[in-house]
Amino acid sequence: MQQDDTLVTAYVVCGIVFMILPQYNLGMAMYRMNFVYMLYEQGTTYLEEISRPEEASSLPLPHPLEWHLMGRHCIALFLQFLFFAILLTIIEYQHALCKFLRNRERNQTKLLLERDASSDLLDVDVLREQQRVAILREEDGYDKYTLIVDSLAKSYNKKSLAVRGLSFIVDRGECFGLLGVNGAGKTTTFNMLTGRIEVGCGDAFICGRSVSQGGVSSLRQLGYCPQFDALNPKLTAREQLTFYARLRAIPEDRVDEVVGWALNEMQLRAYADETSRSYSGGNKRKLSAAIALIADPPIILLDEPSAGMDPSSQHFMWNLILQLRRANRTVIITSHSMEECEMLCTRIAIMVKGQLQCLGPLQHLKQKFGEGYTLTMKLTNRRSIARARTFMEENLPGAKLEAVHCCNMFYRISSSSCSVAQAFDAICKLREKVDIDDYSLSQTTLDEVFVSFAQRSLEGEIAANGSGSTSSMRSRTISETTSTSSSAPQDTSHPDFDKFSGELLAVPSGEQQNSTSNSTASSEFTSASAKVD
Repeated sequence: MQQDDTLVTAYVVCGIVFMILPQYNLGMAMYRMNFVYMLYEQGTTYLEEISRPEEASSLPLPHPLEWHLMGRHCIALFLQFLFFAILLTIIEYQHALCKFLRNRERNQTKLLLERDASSDLLDVDVLREQQRVAILREEDGYDKYTLIVDSLAKSYNKKSLAVRGLSFIVDRGECFGLLGVNGAGKTTTFNMLTGRIEVGCGDAFICGRSVSQGGVSSLRQLGYCPQFDALNPKLTAREQLTFYARLRAIPEDRVDEVVGWALNEMQLRAYADETSRSYSGGNKRKLSAAIALIADPPIILLDEPSAGMDPSSQHFMWNLILQLRRANRTVIITSHSMEECEMLCTRIAIMVKGQLQCLGPLQHLKQKFGEGYTLTMKLTNRRSIARARTFMEENLPGAKLEAVHCCNMFYRISSSSCSVAQAFDAICKLREKVDIDDYSLSQTTLDEVFVSFAQRSLEGEIAANGSGSTSSMRSRTISETTSTSSSAPQDTSHPDFDKFSGELLAVPSGEQQNSTSNSTASSEFTSASAKVD
């Protein structure tokens, strides 16, 4: 039988190329060992048939471990075992083995931080937090708080910093909100805290253990819910929770109990045995949160936990976070929902270009960075608008008309021009001259504080690039601020419309809301209202 030279060449080449695959080597070694064994079986059977079984030991059979049979495949398997064992060791102990590369990155990041002049313009609250961290560093008191971030920085190239020397402290029972526009460095910060990427400079301490040097021991204290659901679409919720429970070293006799608890708490019992690919967006987020909580860690990192959820699922997630706070857990969240942060966070930090621009409780930020108050009035008829406008200009010179829509008037009142009591006094006098169905006086919202910082960031980019327009800057800012607050209807013909188009106001609808009282005001100003009356 004549062989095709082309097929012979292809067989030889494929045999050499496929030897890089462990599966091929194992399969061929077993096949050729079985081939030699079959030859031996046939030989001994033939010798028994001719009554010469004693000749079986002298059969001219090759040894299975000869090079052209099993030998080369066994050698290849041994070399591959060594290679992958070394590779696994490097990956597992990269913190120690890659010390040279880490030192090089640290030096590069430190050099960029020294050149960064923006650190001289930090807010006093941010500087005070840095001083708190510095005192703990000198006292070696990193174990006094659940999470301490000490001058954390990261650079991906030699030109710019993604994170610029973050320093803050989060204690048990706190919910710390990290806000910022897209690209501000929130996710990079989370990636460093969870060990997904190396710390460029500085360090973070989780329950006293260093993230950059502690390795796995510090990460055992964390539960992490990523921004994008890291789920296996072919596994059910029960299977995934069981998998992660075993990874987190939960005793085998308690795995079923813990998984059942997670399914009940996250309201996933009805979908426990369905593959996660069939889940809605809200149920996927619930499953991701359940994975983060499966080992009951002291620190939970939630990257936009309610993103893509319907209102019912959002409130479920918020109640869960509040329960974690009451259970003395430390929760750190990033979010674009200002309503979510106002409800959940005990302290809030706003990041701009990788740096903290402000930090503190919600009310403190409103008072410090807010631009005053928002006054909304609903008049009985449109004929009273001119009189009301004239009266406001004469009695509240610090009040600026933002927009007029039907019988609704929207004013911005500067806190430096008048007090809350003076504003209520003027409104009460105005009610004696014009018919007002209802009105509200509210403080600056977190949305507006956030937008103001975002606009400053974009203004800096435009100044640095020397191009762009203010209107495009505002449109970018508003598109990135996905707040759940409703926007005020505005009259686009008003000359100040463009100036205030970025501000978010909660306004009652004039056509749909029936007046149930003569006046409404924020609870924060109840005492001031009583003084005026």
